[in-house]
Amino acid sequence: MLSLALITAPGLALVARAPAPALSAVRAPNLAMQLATPPEGYDGAVAAGIKKANMDAGKIFGLGLMSGAHIGFGAFLMLTVGGQCPGLAATNPGLQKIVAGAFGLPFGLMMTLVTGAELFTGNTAMVTTAVAEGKADGGQLAKSWLVSYAGNFLGSVGLAALVAAGGTLAASGAPVATAVAKTSLSFKQAFVRGILCNWLVCMAVYMASMAKDLPGPHAAPSEPQRRVSAPTVHATSSRIFA
Repeated sequence: MLSLALITAPGLALVARAPAPALSAVRAPNLAMQLATPPEGYDGAVAAGIKKANMDAGKIFGLGLMSGAHIGFGAFLMLTVGGQCPGLAATNPGLQKIVAGAFGLPFGLMMTLVTGAELFTGNTAMVTTAVAEGKADGGQLAKSWLVSYAGNFLGSVGLAALVAAGGTLAASGAPVATAVAKTSLSFKQAFVRGILCNWLVCMAVYMASMAKDLPGPHAAPSEPQRRVSAPTVHATSSRIFA
């Protein structure tokens, strides 16, 4: 910025400042270009379901291993951060649940969405939409569900084995406490909580299908934060606790 000093008297100066150059107008992002409309989002979900239904079983299994590890990493992070706040849990359990939900599982789902890995819970929504629209059949649905579930199972258990071998949570009582709480549920409680949890995960995956840019899949996993804050049960993440 230019300025001009005018000496009017000894020790006294008046400074005249030139006007600052006008800044170019900053254009706001066009949200319509970043988000699909609900019909477009549904069409995108159907298209994703068709792609998953036509995927080779071996590829589904390999991508299922990756997703199982991703969700396992999310649960690992949740235990590392939210699970090690005993003081907060004692004085403000609601806030502790929010912390546990914010740090961990949303990141695991984000990694799955961005990398294109195969998560059983998301596939129950995506492939089912393709079947509902007559774009896939029951055999393809069963293949997607069973193979992705097997991959998720082994991927999450493998990640849990690595965490245990590394001793990264050895000094924390959070994994044991969480495992005891989950395994103490009755079958009915676990089943109903699994439905509630999968509902939220499917919503996150479905909302991510409406995104046209990279931040979209990052924002969508905030929905699973609510499933951690609420006492629901997710099949894949629960394996790292056990």
